[in-house]
Amino acid sequence: MKKERIYSLDALKGVACLIIAFLWHYQNVQPAGLGEPLQQYFGFFYRYGKYFVELFFMISGFTMAYCYKEKIDDGLSFYDYLVKRIKHLYPLFYLTLLYMAVMQMAYYQLAGKFFVYKVSVWHFILNVFCVQTGWFNTDQSFNGPAWCISVEIFLYILFYITTYFSKRDNNKYILLTITSVFIGGAIIYGGLNYPIINSPMARGVAAFFVGVLLNEFETKWEDESKAKIADRISIILMGIGLILIVSPLNIERLFENDVSFQLSLIIVFFPMLIVSAINCVWLRRFLEIKPLKIIGTVSLEVYLLHTPVQITIKTIDKLLGLHIDYLNIYMWIGYITITMLIVMVVKHFSGRLNKRNYFRDTLVATIFFCVILVAIRLSGVYLSPIVDNNLVYTDNSKGVVILEGNELWEDFKVKDTSILEKIQFYTITWNESFDDNQFVTVSIVNCETDEKLYESEVRLNTCKDASVYEIDLSEQVIMPSGNYRIVFTSDTNESQNPLALMENYDSNGNSEGLAIKVYARKKLVN
Repeated sequence: MKKERIYSLDALKGVACLIIAFLWHYQNVQPAGLGEPLQQYFGFFYRYGKYFVELFFMISGFTMAYCYKEKIDDGLSFYDYLVKRIKHLYPLFYLTLLYMAVMQMAYYQLAGKFFVYKVSVWHFILNVFCVQTGWFNTDQSFNGPAWCISVEIFLYILFYITTYFSKRDNNKYILLTITSVFIGGAIIYGGLNYPIINSPMARGVAAFFVGVLLNEFETKWEDESKAKIADRISIILMGIGLILIVSPLNIERLFENDVSFQLSLIIVFFPMLIVSAINCVWLRRFLEIKPLKIIGTVSLEVYLLHTPVQITIKTIDKLLGLHIDYLNIYMWIGYITITMLIVMVVKHFSGRLNKRNYFRDTLVATIFFCVILVAIRLSGVYLSPIVDNNLVYTDNSKGVVILEGNELWEDFKVKDTSILEKIQFYTITWNESFDDNQFVTVSIVNCETDEKLYESEVRLNTCKDASVYEIDLSEQVIMPSGNYRIVFTSDTNESQNPLALMENYDSNGNSEGLAIKVYARKKLVN
């Protein structure tokens, strides 16, 4: 018999996705340290929004046990079970992967770096098989938030195994479930990082199987009298949770560190929220209002589409030089509106497509694109860094002043004849002012012939403190294979304010070079 859908949990999962997409991940487009829209109201979610993924996993565990435990006990095959679970995940997953692959390359050409997440042919192949995070490494790549789908597939498999081998023995089923929770929590607390045994997988396992346990708890409260008791308990638990969250006592002081807070969410806060969403009458009715019901039905679309929207906005910003103020409240509302409109359109059209053909076609298209991606990478058309030093200031970074009479340089090697396209370097000005006649000269020199291939003067008053200065070459500079040096010189004397470049050091104090990136394309025709 088909079980009644629990709409309050759908809505709760949708709300969790909104928090992740529109608060936590908004920090992908708004540089850290510059603030966030309505930070005074949503500060908690900007800081801890990443942990609402655990709520997502927990609701998934509850739903899986609610819908599939009896079916597996009755003989549902592993193949039929897995196909039913992944059939609705993969089409949109593949479409967003293809889109992100194209947009990541476009953004790289404009910004000289990928948008937030890692991008490589290897990562793309892992994404094709939906094992991009947790299975072999902990990287987030291409459409970063889709790492949860990779973990979710593992959880589906693990749930089937634990249920199947319980062989209708409920005590064994509960024991295996509790064991899974403890193993997941131990991996999180221990910070282990191996294939399968790592933080992303452990986050999923611990939260998912807490959700499975909650479903077992709920089956004990089926009669009306027990439901009333559960209602009262859930109100008390909700009250305690709200008091702790909004208390003037900083919630961070209640826990030793972020790991302690994360585990407390998995063990205490999110379970009480789920129990309340099911048993607390007023909360359940609130979550079942039509707008929240709709949000519950599009949670997957929100989760997979918000990053493609972000990279599209950032690419247009870079392409047109708009210099968008992402702290502006109207920009934030615009981002939310655009995302939700796209979500609704995608949801509408995906519902009208034949799911089997949709799955097959998107899989074939993704594999084909993988081949194209490799071909582009090998062709040399792709802009790539030949000097790729870190441009992010860290505790191990230092500023090196450029004064008249001294120079800074970085040696590098060009393997194949290339065309120089772009130079980036990290500038430190201490917010001082400069004279109009102060310059730093950037040169590219062939170390074998001493030939100066390129030289450009950068006016110091155009440089910003703690920022990346970028030179786009208007002339074609061809660099044959060989050894080269990029040199920085200045005419600044000791009576003037100097410019400094950033130098990177490792944890042992050894220099890792100046904070410089030099980009070039392979020359295809000699």
